[in-house]
Amino acid sequence: MDAGNITVPSGYDPMSALKQAGFILSDLKDKNGNYALNYCDASSIKDSLRKMVTRGLYPDNHQCAFIMRGKKVMLQDQYQGNLAVAKRDAGLKRYPAQIVWKGDEFDYDINESTGDAVIKKHKPKIENVTGKMDDMVAAYCVLTFNDGYQYVEIMSLPLIKKAWDKSSNTSLSEHKNFPDQFAKKTVYNRALKYFKDTNAGGFDADSHPQWSGASEAEIQDQQEAAPEWEAPENNTPDKQAEVVHEASEQQEEDKNTEPKAEPAAERKSASQPAPAPAQQAQPAQQAPAQQGEVPF
Repeated sequence: MDAGNITVPSGYDPMSALKQAGFILSDLKDKNGNYALNYCDASSIKDSLRKMVTRGLYPDNHQCAFIMRGKKVMLQDQYQGNLAVAKRDAGLKRYPAQIVWKGDEFDYDINESTGDAVIKKHKPKIENVTGKMDDMVAAYCVLTFNDGYQYVEIMSLPLIKKAWDKSSNTSLSEHKNFPDQFAKKTVYNRALKYFKDTNAGGFDADSHPQWSGASEAEIQDQQEAAPEWEAPENNTPDKQAEVVHEASEQQEEDKNTEPKAEPAAERKSASQPAPAPAQQAQPAQQAPAQQGEVPF
């Protein structure tokens, strides 16, 4: 259903997601102790909430995270969210990921007619699985869609480390302790970025660079910045409700004032599935903000 540029996937509960986001944002602060709701630009908070709703993500399910960068709040997709979007909108059916360890027999090729990578052989040996980062050679995943199309993403260890170097967390202790698990998440994110923007909202990640660049370690840094929560002076329950109310109110305003968006472009390749239909986000039935109260 067309609702300007504010649409949500079928079966998605935007109010539930907004309530989850309200509690998370009320607790979000940077390393200097600045709380997002008091310190960050209100328009950036609204923008991150609209993107969350349009993409159909639930923050409590670790499908997305809110990141503070300076005085702005950015929405960062997490790999669980990328998987959910690809399954829902692109018809992703299977998505195994594997690690190539030193001593494994591994070979791949490129299909000259399509340009797609093809795994020719991977014969692992249990004694090669040491769990040590330096014993890893590469990671790969194979995405299989409902129409039979397969997409293979392969990342060598140097490429994986380069992706991790973007983190503000210089220690990367979790990555060192569980390098295979984090390597799989990294190759997932790289593969799924080509399929996560087929949603009915028609958003393009290239037009929203703030959706990329924050690593999982950076997300974890900010989530752990306040292990013991203390409400700041202006961070009241009414203000938490304002986060939800204002975002929902903005959806209704956009619907009434913005021109209708063009339908999402059809896939150029017949091998890729079409996006799922979307439904209109319903505005929240909440009490209006109290007089004199500043949103966010």
